[in-house]
Amino acid sequence: MEILVRQNFTEADAKRADLTRSEFRKSKATSNVSSLLNIIDLQQSIILCDTDARKFNARAHRYKRHPNEKLFRVLGNCDVCQQRTLGFFLIHESEWIEERKKEEKFKRALEYATIVSG
Repeated sequence: MEILVRQNFTEADAKRADLTRSEFRKSKATSNVSSLLNIIDLQQSIILCDTDARKFNARAHRYKRHPNEKLFRVLGNCDVCQQRTLGFFLIHESEWIEERKKEEKFKRALEYATIVSG
């Protein structure tokens, strides 16, 4: 049997392969805490229930609550205990800065629309 491998990858194909390779997949052999540590290393968002949020030191790992007030608490599975609950939605600082900029831009546009229409 012969396996053919395409040699002319486009830049989009390479980006897609990198994204797939870096995507986190939970293994059945790992514990929930080590899965959380992998998510922290990849700087992804985290949902934590009340109990696990008290144990998690967000400042040490450079995580903050989402700047949108509607997304402070979300319904989902806790990344540590896997219970479906109303938990805290935390994002990494690098993403938090970008989200904050979007919120401020939206508020400025809303103020401008109010001034123009008034």
